[in-house]
Amino acid sequence: MYKYKKIPWTLQVPDEDVMALHMLVVAPDFRGRGLGEMLVRFGIYFCKKFQSKDDQD
Repeated sequence: MYKYKKIPWTLQVPDEDVMALHMLVVAPDFRGRGLGEMLVRFGIYFCKKFQSKDDQD
């Protein structure tokens, strides 16, 4: 995560509270079907679920 420390983020949070999607690609034969959007939506869902699980501990 050291590369991210150089970015002027608007929020300052501990590294353990951050999840980053580095790259998302969809094979050319599968483009235009909404797969990228579904993957991003799942990533957001996963992060929220992971966060809420930690908050309950």
